[in-house]
Order: sequence, then C-alpha cells, then structure tokens
Amino acid sequence: MLRVALVFSLLFSGATAARAELIDTFAPFYFDSNNRSEVLLHGEINSRTPLAFSRLVQALPSVERVLLSSPGGNVYAAILVAREVDRLGLSTIIPNDADCFSACAFIYLAGHERISSGRLGVHQVSSQDPDLVAAQVAVSDIIELLTEFDVPNDVFLLMLRTRPEDMHILYPDDLSRLGVLGQRVPLVKELVPNGETVEPRGQERRQPDGSLLAEGTYSSGGLTVVIDGGLVGITITEQGCIGAFDGEMREQEGMISFVGDGCSIGVTKLGPFDFSMDQGPGCTYYHGAACDLSGYVRRSN
Repeated sequence: MLRVALVFSLLFSGATAARAELIDTFAPFYFDSNNRSEVLLHGEINSRTPLAFSRLVQALPSVERVLLSSPGGNVYAAILVAREVDRLGLSTIIPNDADCFSACAFIYLAGHERISSGRLGVHQVSSQDPDLVAAQVAVSDIIELLTEFDVPNDVFLLMLRTRPEDMHILYPDDLSRLGVLGQRVPLVKELVPNGETVEPRGQERRQPDGSLLAEGTYSSGGLTVVIDGGLVGITITEQGCIGAFDGEMREQEGMISFVGDGCSIGVTKLGPFDFSMDQGPGCTYYHGAACDLSGYVRRSN
C-alpha cells in the first residue's frame, strides 16, 4: 500500500497530491478522495480487474480520466476494461515516468482522448497454452478491438513484429506520429442499407427474452457458462479443481444473478458478448474441490 501511495502521489500533480487520501476499495484502481474525476490503474491486470472497474464507475460516476501505470497482464481482462472505457467516453493518460505495457496498451488505446508523457509498450500476445487456434482467435479479437478504436494498422504491425519476451516502446513523439495521441472521434451512429440508424456500438441492448444476457455458451480458461431458456449451467475444470453449478438466471432492479441451491452468483454485464461473475457464500465447494466461480467469460458459440 505504501508503494502504491507513493506512485499515486508522483503521478498526480499539484498540491492536492500531497494531501491525498488514497482510496483503494476498487484496487487495482485507486483515486484521491479530493479528486473524483481521475482514477489510477496501478499494477497487474488480472481476471478480477474488469469487475473492480465496473464497480468503481458505478460508485464514482464523475470519473472522466483513467491514469495508467501497469506492466500488463490478462489480455481479455484488459479488453473488457478497454471496452468499458470506450463506452463511457473516458480519456486515458500515461503520466510522466509511468509505463503502460502489454495488455495495458488496449486500455490506453480505448481513450476518447489519449494523452501520454510516459511510455507505451506493445508486443505479441503470449500464452502458456500452445493451442494455435486459441492464439489466432485472440489475435482476431485484438484486430476487432483496435479497428473499433480507430487505431492505425501500423500500431498493430508493431505488436505482431515484437516477440513476447521483448517490448516495443512508444514515446509521445512516436504516438503522435502514429496518430494515437490526442482526441479521437468515436463512432456516433451506424448506417444500415435502408438509411436508418442503429444504436452506437457499446450500447447495451436487452435480448428478446427480456434479459440482459443472451442464450449461448460463454467461456474463459477452464470456466464455462451455458445459458439456455433462463437456466444456467456452470462448469470449471482447472488444475486441482473440478466443479459444477446449476441454477437459474434472475433479474431484479437491473441486477442479474445466477441462483441455485444455497448459492447466488452476482453477474456484471461488460459487453454484448461478455460478463463477469462474483460468487456469493455457499458456492465454493463442489465435488470435494475448492472452485472459485468468480471471473469473466465471453460468448464462444
């Protein structure tokens, strides 16, 4: 905590920083109690980071800017945060002497205004899983993301040409030359062939059955969620853990949950095809193994 507070005071300028009361309720996101328009992402991005960010923006609707100081981490978790930054129209900032490396770059590129006096680092996606198909899917997801954020192809080429164990560093002059510094114009509306307009990308739309989650199969790592006719099945198969959960999807006052026998799992919708889960009490032990049913998943069918 002391190290985070030190970084926080160095990155936030002005006299306020010296008197800042560091709020860490939504770690790895932090904010100064005297300045609720800026938050700092400090540290590694993991599977719980999107949920932390979702909770933060609900509790702190005045947020306008996200400061970035991160070595990277989980690619899909960073993509989920990036999509939320884009949906909310937030600015992203890499402060002086700060680094935003690897997966953190996706969050920076999501900013409607992108500001940097620090270092942005990009490289190829890396994984311990040798599955070539999974790697290709990840690359396609990144291409889709960067296209939506109006990122020039040159930036993506730099990523592809830099080995996972290396890092291509981009300084402010490089970012300006590549066109990823300053204001970007987000997509306001899309045209369909008959000339009508549809909702902007990023807008939540209710499904025909009235729920906020579409039927289908969602997965990430060893976690799989199947939604069918309002019923929910969850399985987890990871090292040292195998588990299952069966229940139903419920919605009350805009909050979604999966409810089964003695277990309720809170759900936060993060996009049209992804959401995160946060298990409540009574959900931990299945088939004699400790199975954490928290995390994010993305539709895979």
